Amino acid sequence: MNDNLNQLFAENKRAEEYFSSLPVHIQEMMKQTGVNLTSEQDLRNCAETLMKTK
Repeated sequence: MNDNLNQLFAENKRAEEYFSSLPVHIQEMMKQTGVNLTSEQDLRNCAETLMKTK
């Protein structure tokens, strides 16, 4: 998993719970992109964008 996600999850348990609730393929795409996610809202926005493109 990328360092940004690890840092976010260490600071925000709700973000980690939300990430865990996402479909596995969305989780994998987020891990692989290395996108800089610094807040739960960033995480949610990224997930919504990825889900719309599928």
